[in-house]
Amino acid sequence: MVHNPDTIAHTPRKRIVGYDAAKAISMFLVVLIHLTYYTSAFPNTFFSSTISSLAVYCCPVFFMVNGALLLPRTFSFSKHFKRTGMLIGIVFLWRCFSFIPYFLLSSPHLNAHEVVYYLLMGNIDSLPTGYFWFINALIGIYLIYPWVKLIFDQKDKRYLYTMMGVLAVFSILLPSIQNILHIVDHFFGRNFASLFNSIEELNVWGQRGNAVLYFLLGGLLGKNVVAHNSPANNPDDIHTLPTHSQSQRFFSRFAHSPVFLLLSFIVMHAIVSLILLSERQWDPTRLFADDGYRLLPSFMGSIILFLLCFSGKIPRWLAVFSEFIGKNTFGIYMLHVFFLLAIHNLQAHGFLLLEPSLPTWLSVLFNLLLVLAVVVLTAAVSELAKKIPYVRKMFTL
Repeated sequence: MVHNPDTIAHTPRKRIVGYDAAKAISMFLVVLIHLTYYTSAFPNTFFSSTISSLAVYCCPVFFMVNGALLLPRTFSFSKHFKRTGMLIGIVFLWRCFSFIPYFLLSSPHLNAHEVVYYLLMGNIDSLPTGYFWFINALIGIYLIYPWVKLIFDQKDKRYLYTMMGVLAVFSILLPSIQNILHIVDHFFGRNFASLFNSIEELNVWGQRGNAVLYFLLGGLLGKNVVAHNSPANNPDDIHTLPTHSQSQRFFSRFAHSPVFLLLSFIVMHAIVSLILLSERQWDPTRLFADDGYRLLPSFMGSIILFLLCFSGKIPRWLAVFSEFIGKNTFGIYMLHVFFLLAIHNLQAHGFLLLEPSLPTWLSVLFNLLLVLAVVVLTAAVSELAKKIPYVRKMFTL
């Protein structure tokens, strides 16, 4: 979905299937969450919302994959900022290009100030481009990456753990407490959640501190995964977490048992769904838990989902498919809204719609198939675009 850290060092590496699997799952969930925004056929029931709310894991896992790929590697100051500058330039071109679907939908009425604000990474509600927030957050991480990398590489891990602990308190623990208090406030007519508002003033990271935390956490996991699973050490098995490494001290059997990981993930998502169910009592249209990326159960669920991608053998056909999606995630991310807006227009003319009387599960299944189709089609377009001179720069970073 973002620029490939493999290109920074310019050294060929054998792909690690677990990373591709994590990116493929996350990309599917990204398209799912945006399908509910930009199309009109996703059902609004508690069952459907438990499916759509799986999207709370997509961006955290993406940040973790980026951290896992970048942080364990040797850092080159000049190459890093060259690539970061290239990323900023390409994202700017994509922002210019993203005006097209808006013109196709309606006649825009934007003044010069709004246009410049948008091109300078701002978000305008009337434009279907809110998805750029992830790229903005990632660019922000890349800009401070030299300092993050310096802390990450310190032999004395107290610096790193202190940083992660502070981020966890302000970006995960405090929002989770406030979320629960908001639910209590709605049911009992109180205002307990506001008691913690002033503590936010201590948070110099802002609302994107959780992105940095996920990035660092991915680096810790990736340091062990990459070290053990490099082609030189293990050319025949690049799917699993290391059998003998420091990570085993932290996760023990937990990280090596797909069944236990899957059950744990189900428990975490059940908690997220219960939070969503409570919020739907006063907002029946809600399909996602409020502030879902920063809730403690979604934080734990994201870690578990990441580990699941390395907990066992991946079938060959699935590994091939994951690699196809994984190496095209940036192109998919930049293209998928165009396809979703096309679906929106088709639905406005009576196509790709189901009868309202059909069971919810069938409607959800239909929408999931639409998501899969969009992911595959955008990946195919991205793959083809990489073969066109100059255009490939928009899809390969």
